[in-house]
Amino acid sequence: MKRFFRTLTAAVLSVALLSTPAFAGYYPDKAHTPLDYAEMSWTEFDETLLTQALDELESLAQSKALQARTRQVHSQAARLYRQVLEGYDALYTQMTLAMIRYDGDYTNADASQAYTQRLDRLTVLFDRCLTVLQALARSPHADILERDGGQDWADALYYYEPMTGEELSLFQQETALVTQYEQLLNSDYDPGDMARLYLELVEVRTALARLYGYDSYADYAYAVSYSRDYTPREITAVEDTVKAGFPQLLSAIGSAMEADFDALYDLPGASGQQRLDEIGSYIGLIHPELEEAFSFLREHHLYDLDEGEAKLPLGYTVELPSYGSAFIFDAPYGSAADYATVIHEFGHFNNSFHITDRILWAGNTMDVSEIQSQALELLFTEYAGDIFGELGPAFRWYQVYSILSSVLDGYLYNEFERAVYADPDITAEELSPLFLSIVDSYGGGYEENDWMEVTHLFQSPFYYVSYGTSALSSLDIWLTSLTHRAQAVDAYMTISALPTTVSYGEAVEQAGLRDIFDESALAALARELGDAIEAELGVKADLPAMGRPRMGVSTREEQIFTLVLAACCAAAFLGSMGILALVLRRRKRRLMRESGFSPRSSARPREDPWD
Repeated sequence: MKRFFRTLTAAVLSVALLSTPAFAGYYPDKAHTPLDYAEMSWTEFDETLLTQALDELESLAQSKALQARTRQVHSQAARLYRQVLEGYDALYTQMTLAMIRYDGDYTNADASQAYTQRLDRLTVLFDRCLTVLQALARSPHADILERDGGQDWADALYYYEPMTGEELSLFQQETALVTQYEQLLNSDYDPGDMARLYLELVEVRTALARLYGYDSYADYAYAVSYSRDYTPREITAVEDTVKAGFPQLLSAIGSAMEADFDALYDLPGASGQQRLDEIGSYIGLIHPELEEAFSFLREHHLYDLDEGEAKLPLGYTVELPSYGSAFIFDAPYGSAADYATVIHEFGHFNNSFHITDRILWAGNTMDVSEIQSQALELLFTEYAGDIFGELGPAFRWYQVYSILSSVLDGYLYNEFERAVYADPDITAEELSPLFLSIVDSYGGGYEENDWMEVTHLFQSPFYYVSYGTSALSSLDIWLTSLTHRAQAVDAYMTISALPTTVSYGEAVEQAGLRDIFDESALAALARELGDAIEAELGVKADLPAMGRPRMGVSTREEQIFTLVLAACCAAAFLGSMGILALVLRRRKRRLMRESGFSPRSSARPREDPWD
C-alpha cells in the first residue's frame, strides 16, 4: 500500500552568505540574503548542484559504501545531504520567481513557459530526491535525516515508493487543467465551459486518490495534502453549528455597520508603498519581534502590491528558500480592503521569514498558517483609528465581519466540494444549482456562478475549510484581546513561530486556545462574539442552540501511518495543487459584495552517534 509524504508549504533554508541576528524571544536564528527582488534572476534553472549530489549519493549506496560505519562516510553523506537541500532550494526558488513573473503578466509567454516547465521538472526531481535519500534512511547514517527533519521524516523516507508513470501522467494532466483554468478565468468565459473544466479536474483528482488507496478525494486531501488532524466527518459537525448561529452574527454586524462599510469602501485606494508606510508604523506595536521581517520586506522590495493590466487576480505569499525569505504578491481591489490584504499576507511572510523547516520536508498545516494571518488582521484593528480616522471603527468591524465571513465561506465551499467529489454522476449543469442550495443554508450572499472564480476550488481543492477553522481560532484570539491583550498577543506570537510540522490541534493547545470541535467551546465562542457585537454596536444577534459533541479524533498511530504513506506521493503532489496552491498559500480574490465591500472571507533529534 502506498503512503504519502507530507506536502510542501514553507521554506526556509538560506544560503549561508549572511546571518541576521534574531530576537531571543519567539523566533529562532536564521540567515537571510540581503538582496532586492529586482536583483533576483529568474531566467536560470541549473540542475548541476542537485544532480551531482544525487549521483554521488546514489553511487555510494549502490557500491554498499554507505553501509560502512565510519566517520569518513558519515561526513561525506552529511555533506551530500546538505548539497541536495541547497540544490533543491535553488531550483524551487527559480520556479517561484518564474511564477511571480507569470502572475504579474499572464501574457508573458517566456515566464509562462519557464514556470510550467520548471514545475514539471521539479516534480521529477523531487521524486528522485526522495528515492535517493531513502538509501540514507536505510543506512547507519539515518541520524543525519533525523537531526534535520525529525524521526518522522526519516521514517517516511524509509518506506517511500518512487512515483509511477501513471501518477506522473495524472499530475501532469492536473497541471495542464489548472493552467487552462487560469487562462479561462482571465477571459470572457462561458460558464458551461468552466463547469466542464472543473469536472475534468474532479475526475483526475479522484483517480489520483483511488490510485493511492483512498475511497474519496476528500479523505486524501485532508490526510495528505494538508496533514490535518481532523477528518471530513468531524468537520460536518462544525458546519452544522456554524450554519445554526454564525449567519446571525454576520447579519448583526452588517445591519449596524452597512453605511460605515459603504463609506469605508468609498475611500480612494492607496498605493502599495503607502499601505506599507502606514502599516509599518504600527506593526511593531503589536509586538517588537514583528519589526524585523517587516523591515526586511520593505528594504528589499519583496512585494508586488500595485495594479497591473495583465496581472492575475491573486493574492499570496511564496517562499524564496535560497534567500531565506519570501515574496508577497497581490492584485489590489483599490479600496480599504487592500490594507487588510497586506496585513494578512505579512502574517504568512513573517512565518516564512523566521521558521527553519527545510522545503524538502516541511509540513503543510494550512489551518495553522491561516491563523498566523487572520489573527494578525484582527490584532491590528487596535490601530485602525490612527489610519482611518473617524472610519477607524468601520475598519475594525470590517475586519471582524471579514473573518466571520471566512468562517461561513470556509465551511460553505468545503460542503460544496465534498458534495461534488462524492457524486460521480453529477453533471456540469447541476453544479451551480447545488452551489446555490448550499449557499442558502449559510444565509445566502452569492450568485449561482460565483464559485467559478474561487480559484482554490480549481487550484487547491479542500483548502478553503482551513479559512473557516483558522478563522474560529483567530476570533478566539481577538476576543481574548478585548480584555487581556498581552495574553492574546502571546498566543498569536506563539502560533506565528510554529514550524510547518505542527498540527492544528497541537497549535491551538500550545497557544491555549479553544477546541472548536467541542460543542460547548464553539457555542461559548459564538455567545462571546454576540456579546461583543451588542456591547460595541448595540445590536443583538439572536443565537439558537448550536453544535454537536466532537467525534473521535485520529490516534497518534493513525497519524504516523498516514505520514509514512505520504512519502509515496509528495513528488507527484508538487503538481498544480502542491505548488500552485499549498506551497504558495494562494488566496482567492473574493468577489465584491453588492453592498460594495468585500469581506474576506517534532520528533526530538537523536543523539549523533558519530560525535
